[in-house]
Amino acid sequence: MYRITPYRRRNNARDVFDLFDDFFNAPTAYMRDIRIDVKDEKDKYVVEAEVPGLEKKDMAIKFENDHLTISINKEQEQEDKQDDKYIHRERYSFKSERKIYLEDVDPKKLNAALKDGVLRIDLPKLEHKISSYMIDIK
Repeated sequence: MYRITPYRRRNNARDVFDLFDDFFNAPTAYMRDIRIDVKDEKDKYVVEAEVPGLEKKDMAIKFENDHLTISINKEQEQEDKQDDKYIHRERYSFKSERKIYLEDVDPKKLNAALKDGVLRIDLPKLEHKISSYMIDIK
């Protein structure tokens, strides 16, 4: 699109100007990290994820095979007016996903809440987990 360097380099070596070119000409979709804290309390796990500026509709939470998956898909929505004449206009969107392995979770009692840009997920532990079995010999 635009190049900051006014000349074309003969070799394909990258230099400091490429950093600026990559920044200004980045694709419209980029990955965003989700910062997560996981607490192991006596009777449950508590997962807190920082998701500032996001709404419930931008997120999906799934628990499957002892893995908690938090997915984010955010796209910028703007109205186009007929009388607006843009020369250059950019939109952004991002996708991100985090998986956490948590054993001993009761998937029927999961609870999630979004407040002040923090997603809190309570994952109650199973009350009775049988870790070993005695087998009778016949």
